[in-house]
Amino acid sequence: MHMSNTDYNTFEDIPDFALSEAVEEVFGQYNLKLNHNGTEYNFVCPHCGDLEKTPNKRKAYVYTDKWLYTCFKCCSPTHIMYYFKDNNPDVYQKLLFYQYGKNKKTNNSSRKKQENPFINLPFKDGELVSLYDDNELSKQALQVCIDRNINKRIYDRWYVCLKDSKFFDKDSFGNIIIDPITHKPIGNKYNSRIIIPYYKFGGKWNQFDARAIDKNNTLRYLNFSGVSRDMYNIDFINFNKPFYLLEGTIDSLFIHNAASFGGAQHLKPFLEKYPKILENKENCTVIWDNDETGITEMFKTVKLGLNWFDWDGVVPNKNNIGKIIKDINNAVLYTDLFPLDDKGFIKKEYIEYRSRSADMGEYYLLMKYGNKIKEKYIDKCNKYKNNTKQNSIGVLF
Repeated sequence: MHMSNTDYNTFEDIPDFALSEAVEEVFGQYNLKLNHNGTEYNFVCPHCGDLEKTPNKRKAYVYTDKWLYTCFKCCSPTHIMYYFKDNNPDVYQKLLFYQYGKNKKTNNSSRKKQENPFINLPFKDGELVSLYDDNELSKQALQVCIDRNINKRIYDRWYVCLKDSKFFDKDSFGNIIIDPITHKPIGNKYNSRIIIPYYKFGGKWNQFDARAIDKNNTLRYLNFSGVSRDMYNIDFINFNKPFYLLEGTIDSLFIHNAASFGGAQHLKPFLEKYPKILENKENCTVIWDNDETGITEMFKTVKLGLNWFDWDGVVPNKNNIGKIIKDINNAVLYTDLFPLDDKGFIKKEYIEYRSRSADMGEYYLLMKYGNKIKEKYIDKCNKYKNNTKQNSIGVLF
């Protein structure tokens, strides 16, 4: 095998952590070793080596200073991306996301007006700015991300929607258009919110979450209704390895190989839209929120053969007594049970420790939560009876 290409700067925008993950994913099965200072990977060549007979003859290398791949027996040096392009096109496509979807900033402190990249996005020129923009909203948004312990490499690619009447829709005479139902101006609907794009391969996006910056805003999230709903990060899931589905976008950011579906009512249509989930159900764990709805939905997904996440024993640490652990982000912030690695993900063993097989799952869930489900059902029936009785009295009088 012979590969060569010297245009290494073509891929300079791809972050090292992404390339490291790709190398470990592709070559991990070939007795992969990383030296003590992290400058080179060494492994049995997938093309000329014999993993069974000579597992210690590691003649293939990836040098992390320039991300060069070489095998001293069969391949001249080439950028690892060209190797992936020829041998692992799915990995290559995922990495291109970083190359062409990158939000390049010339100056974090200066305002960067974002042009509307796609015609069906509901933003006008200048309405979206970076979280590093020099305005109060951006500063507040950045602080929200820091307070939620979100990794910088992720929120670097998010936006803030500014609040300004100049972004309202106007007619041909320059008059602001008023919605006849709400009697409010049309446009600038997502102002004062963090815009979390649902990136697809190549860096494109046309769906997003709009997360309120003000913690007192009772409507925490808005989803763009102009296009069909989608799952966050679904394009980048490796279904051949353990993967995770969560309700909230921000929760999914803390788990490697995870996507989010945005609430109980949306999962079923996504299972139909993305059949690979159920085709690889033995690898899938659904992490429902730690609340009554989550417990109820857990029974449904276990019946489908999807693994479940055990919240038992997840309680606040001594510094956060009284905090409610409703979801993964809360668990990261308020407990000592989910330490993060250097890439901002919960260490795999701590998630795997609480992932339970769907086999016998219904039995274990009934043992654990059966009384809660029964009490919820009885309460629902009583409310129905009371409402029926009150309606009957109303008719009589």
